[in-house]
Amino acid sequence: MSKRKTEAELGYDPKRSRVSDDTLADFLRGSISGDLTEVPGVGKAAVTKLATGDDDDERITNTFQLVGKFLSLKGPDSTDHKVDSVE
Repeated sequence: MSKRKTEAELGYDPKRSRVSDDTLADFLRGSISGDLTEVPGVGKAAVTKLATGDDDDERITNTFQLVGKFLSLKGPDSTDHKVDSVE
């Protein structure tokens, strides 16, 4: 029996996750259907991991929730509720 860990058990490794510039550009120009695997770099293991959690609010089961979670982590950066962008 093999003792190799599955990708979900290994966790995120940026060395194993590569997205070409063309793939990313196509995603950014396209429409979102809600299927998490449409996001470049998100495979079956990531979909499984994102769907786990003790609370329904922690679970991410579609692209819209993933974008919402990303945006919720973006700010505000100060007490006057200003969100700075990095360019």
